[in-house]
Amino acid sequence: YSIYAVQSATIGQCTGLTDKNGKKIYEGDILRLIIPDGSTRHFTIEWANENRLLMPLDGFEHDGNVIRINGWCFNWKGHRLYPSVIDGVPDNERMEVVGNIHDNPDLLEIFRK
Repeated sequence: YSIYAVQSATIGQCTGLTDKNGKKIYEGDILRLIIPDGSTRHFTIEWANENRLLMPLDGFEHDGNVIRINGWCFNWKGHRLYPSVIDGVPDNERMEVVGNIHDNPDLLEIFRK
């Protein structure tokens, strides 16, 4: 056994999700996604609790209800995107873990561009 000093603030909870390589995704991880037009987006994974206005489909009348959403989300430039499935493939299985916010703060510069 080896003993390592760990800063408790850098320990991220496992999300239960895996990336396209089968690697477990943890809170604070930085994920890369290549979108269909060939451009690249980077996301951080975080837990969110928020209220959102439910938007109706065309032809339906809005009832004005706000819904409460909480769960793991992908943060891209301040936009919280919740996991979804497109063509049978979950978002996270299209992404690749490329680092985390604690060990790779230099990657966070990508979000500012």
